[in-house]
Amino acid sequence: MIDRVIQKPFLLWQAEAMVNAPPGVAYAPLPEAANDVSEAEIAVAKEAVAVAVRQAKAQPLTPPPPEADDRRGEAPPPIEHRSYFPRDRALSLVQSAVERYLMEFAPADLLGAAVAGDAERRGEGVAAVADFRLNIDDAAIPDEDSDDRRVGGAFEITDPRWVSSLVAMGWRKLRGQEDFPDEPAEPRKLDSDARLVVVGDWASGNLRAREVAARMREAIEAAAAAGRQCHVIHLGDTYYAGWAYEYETRFLPHWPVRASEEAIGSWSLAGNHDMQTGGRGYYGTLLQDERFKRWQQGSSRFSLENDYWQLLGLDTAWDDHALKGDQAGWVERKLNEHGGRTMLLSHHQPFSAYGGDGQKLREALRGPLASGRINAWLWGHEHRCAVYEPTPELEFPRCIGHGGVPVYTPKPKPPGVRWHLDRSFRTGLEAWAFFGFAVLDFDGPEIAVDYVNEFGEVDYHETIR
Repeated sequence: MIDRVIQKPFLLWQAEAMVNAPPGVAYAPLPEAANDVSEAEIAVAKEAVAVAVRQAKAQPLTPPPPEADDRRGEAPPPIEHRSYFPRDRALSLVQSAVERYLMEFAPADLLGAAVAGDAERRGEGVAAVADFRLNIDDAAIPDEDSDDRRVGGAFEITDPRWVSSLVAMGWRKLRGQEDFPDEPAEPRKLDSDARLVVVGDWASGNLRAREVAARMREAIEAAAAAGRQCHVIHLGDTYYAGWAYEYETRFLPHWPVRASEEAIGSWSLAGNHDMQTGGRGYYGTLLQDERFKRWQQGSSRFSLENDYWQLLGLDTAWDDHALKGDQAGWVERKLNEHGGRTMLLSHHQPFSAYGGDGQKLREALRGPLASGRINAWLWGHEHRCAVYEPTPELEFPRCIGHGGVPVYTPKPKPPGVRWHLDRSFRTGLEAWAFFGFAVLDFDGPEIAVDYVNEFGEVDYHETIR
């Protein structure tokens, strides 16, 4: 990832450059698949981006955590100025197109690698946010409210026609969204002493996300040494927009399960970023990789089960924040068929203490939740790790979305949350929350859960029973 591309002022500047650019010939060769994009399609894409920019400008910036850097007496900038991953589809497509252009065509003196340093220092040497640095001064980026957001001259960074063509191609794919698979993957047996390694919002491809994968690999190898069955589950989101090349560069090369390890389960739910291009990369690239194909069989929902527990993976992204098709009925039938306890897995949250909303999901599963037959629910989407207190409907609600997106350390702990990951390391003024994942070790009816950070430390342990 390139540092500027995930900064809101730069991204909105480049989005407006795309919107305001007159029709013309691209400065660089277009990707082959974008050559047949029409001017009419580009116009539609530009309008969608223009609307997204207006909405993004109207959104207030997230205030930094309520603590200043004691060394300097200053507060860090809003997170959007350092790590901005818009959930809007149009801006995600712009973000992806701008970065792809820069990676392919930026001059060597404009694009340089960030300093990786020694991760164990957890300080100034760590590439906390991005692996690549765009060498452009802050002064060259117009303020969001500036009228001088021009195209051309010394401030031109990308090729607006190239970017707009790629965005239009993504918009076309979104209109032709992949069909929702009617059938879930066949149920798979979960050993009574199996290990699950669960990570969410991981596929950013940055250095720290790759460190998370290395720690996940250690958990996989420890399971193999102990003779445990092992499954590795991604709760969704490949950045920025779910293009095939993003899976090929950010996900599949770094996934901790090797192609030869046929006995280790690889599973991935769909997240909203996986669906920004209509799910073509998710269904056509990720789920066609043999590691996932042999288990998920092309479906975006699945089940793992033994006598004590059944785990139901849901697709909450094909229909954003909702359950497409007969998933609610499928959950009801699975509950009626299984005599043990049930854990749901999803990308989106059923509720949040941090500002998100899961009303559509709760409504879709109102009956099963009210009956108390859903015992645990693990989700991602929010880029944090949180262990919630039990609710009247759900005994073990857990957010595990801290796999690969840089965020500031959350403070204070909100009501309703028993524990959340608030450990961090500093780079300058910013205190960056640790990345991590969860390891679930089954022992009959009990599940020992370790929440492991990117440095291999266990930050929290609990038992689900």
